Amino acid sequence: MLKVTNLSISYKKINAVRNISFEVREGEIVSLIGSNGAGKTSTMRTISGLIKAKSGSILYEGKELIGASPAQIVSAGIVHVPEGRQVFSKLSVGENLELGGYLTRNKKIRQERMDYVFDLFPILKERIHQKAGSLSGGEQQMLAIGRARVTGSRLLLLDEPSLGLAPIIVEQVFEVIQTLRNNGMTILLVEQNAWDALQICDRAYIMESGEIVLSGTGQEVAENEDIRRIYLGGKETWVSSLHN
Repeated sequence: MLKVTNLSISYKKINAVRNISFEVREGEIVSLIGSNGAGKTSTMRTISGLIKAKSGSILYEGKELIGASPAQIVSAGIVHVPEGRQVFSKLSVGENLELGGYLTRNKKIRQERMDYVFDLFPILKERIHQKAGSLSGGEQQMLAIGRARVTGSRLLLLDEPSLGLAPIIVEQVFEVIQTLRNNGMTILLVEQNAWDALQICDRAYIMESGEIVLSGTGQEVAENEDIRRIYLGGKETWVSSLHN
């Protein structure tokens, strides 16, 4: 579905991402894992057209995205939930969700998608008239994911969904990510929380200093000694759980 080839990204004279290549197949959850400054968010923002690539190719279903506007990329079927959620704080929950459906003229389809979101996140239906800025961090993350789902896009770019959330909310968010995949959405997940990301992803790429240094299935990456030491804290029980 998505094929990134030899992608490089620069900010003035700083090379943020250097010549990376990876792919996302339809129906997968693929994780980009790495520390702060590794280039993960820059990669996501380039795929969604928010920043320009220095060089390389980004193919979505065989069509080149380099040079396309963010609006064109959303219209093509890619939606980006950015780090920090970025809800419209002065608008209500319902208004935020309605904005997610602005490309869909069919009112029935829009309503079906909103009903689906309310099934995923019942708390949003309870808060439908509440200002988005007054929601808790976890509720705002639910709203951001819900707004993305209302677009009807087939590829979800999800950047740091667990950032700043309580563990019980993180667990719920990751369960929803799996539900979205099971219901037909393909997901590219950027996540510092390697523990949870590797548990749910089909494949993972490890980024360091703007380069991809390792890739494999979630289990293969989790079993790598260096990854266990750096990202997983050497927790033997984690790798054992992948076999069960």
